[in-house]
Amino acid sequence: MFMDYREQILSFLNTNGPSVPTQVKNHIRRDTLMASAMLSELSSTGKILISSVKVGSSPLYYLPQHKDHLQKFSSYLHEKEQRVYGELKEKKIVRHNSSDPLTQECLRSMKDFAIPLTVTYAGNQELFWKWYLLPDEEVNAIIGGILTPIPEKKEETAKTIQPLQKIEQKKVPELHKKIITPKTKELPMPVKKEEQTTISLEEQPDPFYNILKRYCAEKNIQITSSKIVKKNKEIDLHVTFSSAVGKVSYFCKAKNKKRITHDELSSAYLEASEHKLPVLFIAPGILTKKAEVYIQTKLKGVMFSQLS
Repeated sequence: MFMDYREQILSFLNTNGPSVPTQVKNHIRRDTLMASAMLSELSSTGKILISSVKVGSSPLYYLPQHKDHLQKFSSYLHEKEQRVYGELKEKKIVRHNSSDPLTQECLRSMKDFAIPLTVTYAGNQELFWKWYLLPDEEVNAIIGGILTPIPEKKEETAKTIQPLQKIEQKKVPELHKKIITPKTKELPMPVKKEEQTTISLEEQPDPFYNILKRYCAEKNIQITSSKIVKKNKEIDLHVTFSSAVGKVSYFCKAKNKKRITHDELSSAYLEASEHKLPVLFIAPGILTKKAEVYIQTKLKGVMFSQLS
């Protein structure tokens, strides 16, 4: 009997596309608990998928071959995410380091539509975001064009102008692709210094980092790795320190600001989730009132420490 209900669910989803649990429950005429149990079992076996986007408070259940149907529910994204959704759909590939912090936060939260790709370029790793329906065979050409744009030739005289056909035939070096961490794309072309958005602390000392380093030493916080995001303004670190349960590791976001907003806390939380670590936020300033409420109600795992 249970098997019959599972087949009914699969048939319903095949006909109706992505659906919320209430629709499934009504179709099979079972209670919510039973319908949820069957949906959970089908998702655990990979026969159906669960969306990150929610209709009201419920996710969508859909068949793997119906991924493209999720676009119909993009209106349920947060208002700020809808702008980023349109940009990603149009461009197909978005470079993380070239995006503003709000866009970066939206890309991380749009798990249904934005697929992270970690690219290794001449020994440096860089994050890109792929439109979820973009075929893998198109990824190389687009990222290759971003990293190694073909320079425009200056027109010296009418006789020296290259025919359009020859310019179009110039090939971008082949990219050796491995999608999504821990695998990476191997792009062996030389990288220009201006393309790098992070700065090694060893190569270029930072005044804010020196203050941060002294503070961590006073608090017995050990810095295991660090990088400058914006000189004298923002630094990302991995730190460890002793607690009641032993030594713990944290992703640390340090900002040289007088006031920290709830958006900055949320962005740090999402960034830390990529490393599967809790968050320690350090700043010389204070939290805004909205940020104080936010950290107590929605981000209880986030620690805030004021530089003294």
